[in-house]
Amino acid sequence: MRNDAAVIRNLRFATAWSLRLFSAFFVAELVALVVDGVQDGARPAIIACAVLISAFLYGAAALCAIIPAGLLATYLCGRAPAQELISLKWLSARGWLWSADPHVRGRFIARLAALALWFAAASLAALAVLDEIVVAVQTPFFMAVLAFAASVGAFLATGLLWPAWSRTGTLLAGLVRKPPAPAVVIAALVGMVALAAAIATAVLWRNVGSLVPWRAPLVSAGGLTLFALFVFLRRRFPLGRIGRRIAGAAWALVFAAGLLTSAVLPRSFVGADILVASASGPLTPISRASMALFDIDRDGYSVWFGQGDCAPLNPAVHPGAVEIPGDGVDQDCNGRDGALIKSPLARPGRHDYPATPTPRAMPVILVTVDAFSAMHMSLYGYKRPTTPLLVERSRSAAVFDAAFSEGPSTRLSFPSIMTSLHASQIARTPSRRPTSGWRGTQKTMADVFGKAGYETVAVAPDDYFAKKIRWLYRGFGTVDSSAVNKDERHKSGEGVTTAAIGWLDKLAAKDRFFLWVHYTDAHYPHRLAPGVEPFPGGTESDIYDAEVRTVDKYVDKLLAAVAQRLGDRPYVVALTADHGQAFDPPHRKFHQDYDLSTAVTWIPMAFWSPYSGGRRIRQVASDIDVMPTLLNMVGLRTPQLAGNSLLPQIQGRRDDGRPIMQQFFLPEYVAKDKEPLARVSVRKGDFVLHQMGWSGLQQLFDFRADPLERKDLSASRPDVVDDLTAYRDTILTWAYRAKFGKTK
Repeated sequence: MRNDAAVIRNLRFATAWSLRLFSAFFVAELVALVVDGVQDGARPAIIACAVLISAFLYGAAALCAIIPAGLLATYLCGRAPAQELISLKWLSARGWLWSADPHVRGRFIARLAALALWFAAASLAALAVLDEIVVAVQTPFFMAVLAFAASVGAFLATGLLWPAWSRTGTLLAGLVRKPPAPAVVIAALVGMVALAAAIATAVLWRNVGSLVPWRAPLVSAGGLTLFALFVFLRRRFPLGRIGRRIAGAAWALVFAAGLLTSAVLPRSFVGADILVASASGPLTPISRASMALFDIDRDGYSVWFGQGDCAPLNPAVHPGAVEIPGDGVDQDCNGRDGALIKSPLARPGRHDYPATPTPRAMPVILVTVDAFSAMHMSLYGYKRPTTPLLVERSRSAAVFDAAFSEGPSTRLSFPSIMTSLHASQIARTPSRRPTSGWRGTQKTMADVFGKAGYETVAVAPDDYFAKKIRWLYRGFGTVDSSAVNKDERHKSGEGVTTAAIGWLDKLAAKDRFFLWVHYTDAHYPHRLAPGVEPFPGGTESDIYDAEVRTVDKYVDKLLAAVAQRLGDRPYVVALTADHGQAFDPPHRKFHQDYDLSTAVTWIPMAFWSPYSGGRRIRQVASDIDVMPTLLNMVGLRTPQLAGNSLLPQIQGRRDDGRPIMQQFFLPEYVAKDKEPLARVSVRKGDFVLHQMGWSGLQQLFDFRADPLERKDLSASRPDVVDDLTAYRDTILTWAYRAKFGKTK
């Protein structure tokens, strides 16, 4: 029968071991948080606050685990001390590895070695298959699933082959006369695992290792390793009563500091809660449960952890809400209600500007390049000669020095290019799929040209465009898929150029045709096509530079064909991209898709037309301005567009300082009833103001002087923050709230 003494003894035991376990994980988490913060460029104070918050969360989790662990130990052990439950002495006395019989020990070691060899072979085979699959998968979740599946598959394959590895072990046992000592065996196994990991990393890092979210398994492994070390040190070097009291007092002090930090952290330290919330691993379920517990109104924010919910009982008011200017309510908890700007610069643009010569019908060619970063183009001052041919051709073009994409990926940018609408304004088909299309009522650039009598043709570069997002070609009379190369996805530039020139030959005699040509050769995976000369280095960035130079040759060949086929006739050619690629430390794993930073969204934009000579234009521009500019040049009209024609700037008549807005808008979140506006940015003049929609964090950068956005100026330039905030709130009023009618 279980007595009270056993329960108390086991509760004390559970308390001690729970604290040791969670302390080990906290130390591993501390290292990971510091690394995360340094890589993200966070201030030391933010990193310190994040560490203290995690100390409180781990401590709270340990305290919550004490009673269940103690009761479980009492149930399993009864009156016996719980220490007997974890004693490992019986294993060392009976284990095969420590057996006194050399034959028993030799057979076990040989079979263990054979198992390691077969498992290593199965793992490499699984990773080789994964290397091929991962080319089409670039999200952390699916990468983790694939890596886990590869490991499980290797383990199961080894189990199914047990007769083979058993016989291999017998063969190895016959070759070894004297079995080595247990310590040698353990060291050899650890060395084999390390060697296999090093080989797999070296071979597969670019496509697999660099994308797998390693943080969670590394922190978990680090925590378990430290826990084992704590156990070892406790047995070899017992602390004694005074030592235990000192350790307990230190832990209580750190826990109290974490509790205080979590409770009173001001909003200016909002980056600390983001650092903790984005940490994958053991901290993830603890932080999510804790933050949900303190989120009384269930709007995703609380007054704890520096999240700054100024209305904890009102789900419509929180730091991530879209401000409604002039309604007397501070929706986004920034301390004030916004005001609508009456300036026309904060309103939708126009595409009916007068020009000389008078706009009239003429051929229009739109050339777009996937993942074409202005930051890696010599056209924009890059250190390497990646686009020497475009540098020459740009002498007769109007080139925008500060053009940016609407979103950070293909699926989030091209809909805005083709409709001149912000992502939140586009009429989409309700779907939980990321590649959902748009409604039949949504008019596109091709629709407008087609209705005006233009022959509309598009050249598809790969299966992704030809099949998965084929809805993007609505309005085109012909979609040419002859360039699609299934064997080398994204590397179809030669075929795209050939197909496009073939259509130029067919259409050259017409005054009205709209040809869209898209290249994907600079897109991930970054692999040089046969015969492409690399730049020195061998890193992904070096390979990408060579891909950019390859695209430069294809585009130059196409532009030369346009000039030859159309001769002295007036025509329009627009060159731009859907997004860029970033290789700086914050984008070390994913070079696009997840933010609106300058490094990801800075794109080239150039126009060859009767209206443009050799001119570099400083005004900020957006890819949603391409459609109104082309329509303006050929004298076409359509209902209101969000973008603004750039024709006045192209002709050098004015630079009105119009701001642009970028949206990281996830349409599938609408069907999931989640906040779709993940981030929003406003650019005006030299500055960009980023707001993380799900956290409310604001950051201000001088994107011209600091294109990698390393120095946050929001504290030193509050005047610029206020100006851009007012533009952002005004634009969002007609570009977001007018459609969704909500702030959450």
